[in-house]
Amino acid sequence: MSLYRNITELKAAGVELKSSRTNRLSDISFSRGRFRSKLRLPVMIMDETTATSTLNVIAYEMCPDFANYGFCDHISFLKSLIETPDDVKALRSARILVNNLGSDQDVLNLFTTISSNLVPNMEKYAHVMFQIEKHYSHKSLPTWIALGYNTYFSNPWSIIAFLAALLGLVLTLIQTIYC
Repeated sequence: MSLYRNITELKAAGVELKSSRTNRLSDISFSRGRFRSKLRLPVMIMDETTATSTLNVIAYEMCPDFANYGFCDHISFLKSLIETPDDVKALRSARILVNNLGSDQDVLNLFTTISSNLVPNMEKYAHVMFQIEKHYSHKSLPTWIALGYNTYFSNPWSIIAFLAALLGLVLTLIQTIYC
C-alpha cells in the first residue's frame, strides 16, 4: 500500500487543491466530502532565494539546540506530492505555489535538490497521508465519476463530441419510433 500519491493522481481521484487559511507549515489538512475532497496546503513562494534560504533553515533546524519547527518534514511532504512538472502546474493553478523561478521543471528540480538528503519525521503528516490513501483506495461513486471525467472529458472537444454522439443516438431512436 503506497501512502505517497502525487498531485496528478489525487486530482484524477477527485481531490481539489485549496490554499490553507494560514501560512503555517502545520496547516495541512484533508477533508472528505460527498462529491469532492479537499487537500489544503499553505502557500509557498518559489524564487531564486528559496534554495539557499530553505537549506539554511534546514541546517539550522538540525542543530541540537534548536526547536524543530518541521520545515524539513514539510519540504519532504511536498516533495512526495510533486513528481512531475504537471504536479507543479496544478499547485500553481490552485495558487498554492507561486513560481517566480521560471518553468515548472525548475521548481521540480529545486524540490528534488532540497529534499535529496533529508531525513524527515513524517509522523506529523501521517493522518493526512492515511486519509488521502483511504480516499484513493475507496472507490465510491463520486471517485469513479471524477476518474471518468478526468480520463475521458479532460478537454472541451471530448465533451462536445460526446454530446453530439448522444444527440445523434437520441434522434435516431426518435426516428425509429415514429417511422
